Amino acid sequence: MAVKSKAKAVRKTGGFCAYIGPTIRGLIQHGTIYKGSKGDVLKGPALCRAVAAYPEIAGLLVPGDTLTDAYKKIKTPGSLFYVRYKTLADRAMKEEKL
Repeated sequence: MAVKSKAKAVRKTGGFCAYIGPTIRGLIQHGTIYKGSKGDVLKGPALCRAVAAYPEIAGLLVPGDTLTDAYKKIKTPGSLFYVRYKTLADRAMKEEKL
């Protein structure tokens, strides 16, 4: 029951998500803050083009309440966020050089 109350409180205050992946020129910038839940943000027009080009972006969009932990995990080799970040950064660099 406490989980539902917490989710409702986040929705009432608006909540936010942040993109913690690498900057991809012309699509998305590291550290961008989006208003609303992760699901709402992914459905919205702000990320449609970016996620269509790089689906990995969705995995690097984190809710505000987990932001500090996610930043720590990005710097921890072997963590899922670390792997996602490196994979996306490598792919973006390859495609940018073409």
